[in-house]
Amino acid sequence: MNLNKEIVENHNVLVTLLSPYHSNLAILITGEDYFQKSTKTIIRVYLITEIRDEWSIQTELESFAFSNYNSANKFINDLPGMSAIDLLILMNGEYKKKSELH
Repeated sequence: MNLNKEIVENHNVLVTLLSPYHSNLAILITGEDYFQKSTKTIIRVYLITEIRDEWSIQTELESFAFSNYNSANKFINDLPGMSAIDLLILMNGEYKKKSELH
């Protein structure tokens, strides 16, 4: 995946998820303070599009704050398999409450 210069220079890219329905759309997941000892990890989810063999950010879809790296990492691993309902609940802040119980 050929990410444009702005993405590479300004974001800590963690994961990209290609759309199974549109070959020129993908989700880009980036992290801020994404380290084992972090006490406030921010995960940002972007819509990216491919134009002329280069991927660019179109918009930030959502950002999530986690109190530690492990919670953020679990979220990233769970995200590709989440249902639309789970994602809507998560976007309402319920994921953080659930993950803090474990």
